[in-house]
Amino acid sequence: MKKSILITSLILNMLATATVNAQTSVHYGLSWDASTSTEYFVRIDPATSTKTILNSIPGVKLIASGNYTYNSDCDQYVFVGGATAASLAYYVIDAHTGTVISTSPVGDKIDEIAYSHQDRAFYGLWWDASASTEYFVSIDPATSTKTILDSIPEVKWISSFNSAFNPDCNQYVFIGGPTTSSMAYYVIDAHTGAVVSQSPVDGKVDGLAYSHHDRIFYGLWWDASSSTEYFVTVDPATSAKTIVNDIPGVKWINAGNYAYDTDCDRYVFVGGPATSAMAYFVIAASTGGTVISQSPVNGKIDEIAYGGVSMDSPDPEIELNGVISIHSLGSLQSAFAIHLNPSSNGITLEIKNGAHEKFSFILHDMFGRTVAKTDGIHTDQVQIKGTSLTRGVYFFQLRNDKGLVGSGQLRM
Repeated sequence: MKKSILITSLILNMLATATVNAQTSVHYGLSWDASTSTEYFVRIDPATSTKTILNSIPGVKLIASGNYTYNSDCDQYVFVGGATAASLAYYVIDAHTGTVISTSPVGDKIDEIAYSHQDRAFYGLWWDASASTEYFVSIDPATSTKTILDSIPEVKWISSFNSAFNPDCNQYVFIGGPTTSSMAYYVIDAHTGAVVSQSPVDGKVDGLAYSHHDRIFYGLWWDASSSTEYFVTVDPATSAKTIVNDIPGVKWINAGNYAYDTDCDRYVFVGGPATSAMAYFVIAASTGGTVISQSPVNGKIDEIAYGGVSMDSPDPEIELNGVISIHSLGSLQSAFAIHLNPSSNGITLEIKNGAHEKFSFILHDMFGRTVAKTDGIHTDQVQIKGTSLTRGVYFFQLRNDKGLVGSGQLRM
């Protein structure tokens, strides 16, 4: 018989109060240790440069720059690497443990890969040398299976590290063109691969990143006339650029080492006055583009990706009767409770939701597959129907329009 438990609002409110000030933004990436000739998967706190090795990645000596992304639904980090340039593979990493979930030899390398939450799919760009054509494709990193969605006329060159994904419109954005001197912003409908808009670049913006909170793209722009690096917004449909703030002391940026914290609306990148004096810069994107923190890089981390809000190490965990473990509460100040319903093979979710926010509840199995999902939750109680919830361990996420606010484990 399946167990059931109610987490009381008192316990959850105590947990929220105790941890809200301890939350830190967790980023993941790859770190090469020359002394041991080993590639490591690491966790990094950009505010302090604190690095934690999670696991080694056997067999990886090279990584394909710009070919990485983060699967926010399953908390998996994906990159392309291998022992040599001729033996590259897609690596799928469990971000919590650093364990390699799968490796699949790269057939045709896909550039600028990005994950779509809406489609539960990976997208990217593929150059077919035999046809001299750039294609927009979907890719399954676990199998290297590639599907061509559409060609992108006139594109012969792409600007590395200048792609971003708009999850609100399910659009893929990149910079490319027929020559390096005639580049444009391309906005692609990820469902069909069709070009939605194409706008000539007017002052290239590096490190494109999308903010769900502001519904806008951010990036970095070097103004040669004033020798100043600026934090800017950009509209890819029109190439319209707006300066948000300058970033004092930055003359160089480290391409490919930037990420966007969707929970706190912070833009993170690696830069500095010289290549020998680089630092992690954390910028408050939604509040004037001010530099929140600047921490000297202590061992460069490549291909950084945002992994969500976490707690101070060691991660606090409350486990009640072995049924539910709450790992984080994010920004949620209201209490919530979960009941397992053996009779309906489902779940009852209760939220103390006085502000009538809208939430989404997502349930994954051990393999990262979505087995139940309900959007637009705004009432105090809702029934989550499971299609076939067999005995085992499941992982849930509770999200609002600002991102992840609660997650945990259910043992059925």
